[in-house]
Amino acid sequence: AARAEVCSGTGERFRIFRAEKTYAVKAGRWYFEFEAVTAGDMRVGWSRPGCQPDQELGSDERAFAFDGFKAQRWHQGNEHYGRSWQAGDVVGCMVDMTEHTMMFTLNGEILLDDSGSELAFKDFDAGDGFIPVCSLGVAQVGRMNFGKDVSTLKYFTICGLQEGYEPFAVNTNRDITMWLSKRLPQFLQVPSNHEHIEVTRIDGTIDSSPCLKVTQKSFGSQNSSTDIMFYRLSMPIECAEVFSKTVAGGLPGAGLFGPKNDLEDYDADSDFEVLMKTAHGHLVPDRVDKDKEATKPEFNNHKDYAQEKPSRLKQRFLLRRTKPDYSTSHSARLTEDVLADDRDDYDYLMQTSTYYYSVRIFPGQEP
Repeated sequence: AARAEVCSGTGERFRIFRAEKTYAVKAGRWYFEFEAVTAGDMRVGWSRPGCQPDQELGSDERAFAFDGFKAQRWHQGNEHYGRSWQAGDVVGCMVDMTEHTMMFTLNGEILLDDSGSELAFKDFDAGDGFIPVCSLGVAQVGRMNFGKDVSTLKYFTICGLQEGYEPFAVNTNRDITMWLSKRLPQFLQVPSNHEHIEVTRIDGTIDSSPCLKVTQKSFGSQNSSTDIMFYRLSMPIECAEVFSKTVAGGLPGAGLFGPKNDLEDYDADSDFEVLMKTAHGHLVPDRVDKDKEATKPEFNNHKDYAQEKPSRLKQRFLLRRTKPDYSTSHSARLTEDVLADDRDDYDYLMQTSTYYYSVRIFPGQEP
């Protein structure tokens, strides 16, 4: 069952609830129930997948609905049909895709039109199929039951089962996905020559970031009521032209900042052990030829020199011996250049300010 309600104070006259369009039925006979928890302005019925959320249900060609508050049927207009409901009444909604007919029941009794016909709608085009839909007025509450658990349907065995109808959710393993309409504030671009609003850019400094200053000029008398204005800075987001699934369950670019592999390779003839290599897995060729004439520093001198380097550089090497051997014939100077960690490179630093957004696209929905 699906519960729906609309509260006052939102500025909406009604709210539409519909099933996910991938559940649209194109063949067979289908049934679902709608319980009017309150007895106010509500409509229920069937609609095509392209039902517009800003249109009154049944005011266009996409929806076929019953209004139990005014006892009317709605499809491109309205006319008298059936009788009004009371709080707690249950409406049964039936569609026959073979005969192209729709009927409604109220507490198990079939509703009739002014001519005495049981058919609320007939001779419609199947098109892309139909899905359950309802609209609720302000402060109204309704409950839709698609019959996933057939025993929860109150009047299906009285009218529906014997006629060959099936519960709408009889073959589903989970609850039907529902979509609803909701009115949200609309933001408009503020022109540079606006009469009451002025937007000024403030350049950044060493201690502060650049920002925008929004100034609104008051108008009217001081005693007049003023509405609250909301402003939003629109930040552009670039999306890929083609949406693809995440590889191996990770985020794009996640491998750029992962922990480095521990390397155990070292130079057996060197006085130092290399703890880390570059992301490319190798060191650049040495430049010993350029320094043949250079004076080779003593081991202690090299140790002092290393201490003056930043801590990041010092962490790249460890002494192989705890005590220096002054009689060694090996040079204490490194014979290979060690590249900086890739995470310090400009390109990698730029990546840290790049954000990746994931978008979930439901089946049958356009991105």
